[in-house]
Order: sequence, then structure tokens, then C-alpha cells
Amino acid sequence: MASPSDDPARERRVAVRVTSQQQAPCYFATLERITARWADIVDVSAAGIGLLFDVPLEPNTQIQIELPTKDPVDAQALPARVLRCEPSPGGKWVLGCAFAQALTVKQLETLV
Repeated sequence: MASPSDDPARERRVAVRVTSQQQAPCYFATLERITARWADIVDVSAAGIGLLFDVPLEPNTQIQIELPTKDPVDAQALPARVLRCEPSPGGKWVLGCAFAQALTVKQLETLV
């Protein structure tokens, strides 16, 4: 009998994710330019974030996710790396991303 650890589809996340209804601007670079696009935040944890995006991005693409703030002076960009990209209904793409550095409680609360 196989143990749960033998199941390749088992959960591999290292932190609990919380659903979110927020949007955040995301920046990524191509050879031609730096591009900014809005993304819907699907879920977020201290270690990573799920984004609903309008274009596919290759795994290992480096992105910057801007924390939502009321004052642009307080804007903070969080570096992250795309781990996976899967098609979603409506022609969108679900990106699974890992933050370069674990979020603080305050940063996490801003995204929830």
C-alpha cells in the first residue's frame, strides 16, 4: 500500500494559503521592455501567492508584485518567481509564485 508521501499530487506548500479578493499590479521584464499588468490575487501565504493573470508566464520568470496601498509613497514591491502557470477558464492563467523572502504579518494582511 502506498503512503501519502508517495502521492505526487499531494500538497507541497510550506505555508497555509488564505483566499483573497484583492488585485495587485505585477511587473515583469521581457527582452524588449518592462511590462506592468493587473492580476487578481487568488490566494496568498507568507511563502507564496496565486495570481489570475491575463497572459501566460514561463516558470522561473521573475516578477514584482506591488502591495496595495492608499498612499503611493508607501508602495512596496515584493520580488517573486513563477513556479507554475496553468490555463484557467475565460482565457486567463493561474500563476503559482514563490516570494523571494517570506512576507511579514503586516505584508500578508495587506494582501488578504
